[in-house]
Amino acid sequence: MLKQINFRFIFLLIVISILLGVFYNFLSPFGVKFIRENIELQYAEPNIDNDLDSLNSTANYNITPPSLIMTEAAYTLYNSKKILFIDARDQWDFDESHIKGSINIPEYKFDMNMPIVKALNKNFTFIVYCGDVECDVSKRLAVNLSEIGFNKIYILEGGVENWIANNYPMEP
Repeated sequence: MLKQINFRFIFLLIVISILLGVFYNFLSPFGVKFIRENIELQYAEPNIDNDLDSLNSTANYNITPPSLIMTEAAYTLYNSKKILFIDARDQWDFDESHIKGSINIPEYKFDMNMPIVKALNKNFTFIVYCGDVECDVSKRLAVNLSEIGFNKIYILEGGVENWIANNYPMEP
């Protein structure tokens, strides 16, 4: 004989499990945020490309929040060869095409102990980018890098879409 299934008990068990999970997530330092915070950014100072020699110096080591940089200013820095671009998109997007010379650190896989992150000089200047103006992964990755001590982080306004629209160098 089959016993009758007690749906009330199953429902109560599911509700209690969900509540315990939410409670644990709230108390845990590694909890998942249920609502992403909107990241407000300022634009980089307009004369950033006039001071290329001081970009990667350690003399003024002040951790500043990431700021937006216009595509044209980013291209000037790109040509100076004194910065590094970081693609925050998924690996398959990076493999399809990316800004020439950039490295890939997917935002969703970010961990401060990743070998590629540990190998980077925190005093160097980085420009983080993603797909387009609607994409926020570059902002989140830039904030993550800033929180672990990277002090010169810029975010490419409009992402790789603006870069391509200007016919700037890409790699397949």
